[in-house]
Amino acid sequence: MREGIERFGVAVADVVSGGDDSGATPPRVVYFGQSPQARIVRALEASCKPDTELMWVLTTHRLGLLEVLAPEVDEDSGGSLWSKARKFGAGVKDFSRDVADIFQGKQLGEFAANTPIPVRGVTAHVEFPAQLVRSVAATKRKLPSDYRPRKVFPLRIELDDGSGLEVIAQTEEAVARLQAMVFGRA
Repeated sequence: MREGIERFGVAVADVVSGGDDSGATPPRVVYFGQSPQARIVRALEASCKPDTELMWVLTTHRLGLLEVLAPEVDEDSGGSLWSKARKFGAGVKDFSRDVADIFQGKQLGEFAANTPIPVRGVTAHVEFPAQLVRSVAATKRKLPSDYRPRKVFPLRIELDDGSGLEVIAQTEEAVARLQAMVFGRA
């Protein structure tokens, strides 16, 4: 009985205080559409696989849904003691060269000048050409009381069929920068 009273007390306290004091974090992306046949809904359904990391990319030419590929694992982790020693020696040599370059001012930051920066691989799932993007606009939203922060600034991307997505930014400056990047001004 004591346990029941404690649970009742906690439930009443939650109702009075509005739930968790910290609040839920706003979603990063919100999707909208009038029907299950909307373009954005069909794009998401076609791309739904468990344990995949998806990313929306908007350029002046297209809106695309990309899957971020898992980093490649070095298959040659085994091998002889000699091959392991050679790899270790090459790593030490590269490290010492990098340190010397930094002290001589030849390299600024983590990556050497005129050298491609390694990025994770991606594969395209869905692409919408720019002709299908009806509008891109910065908006303001006030989320329900159980979210913190409640005031967010989405970048609304609407497709020609009325469906689309909103990318949620935390500040007005951030959504203005996103909008400028979309139109090639940043």
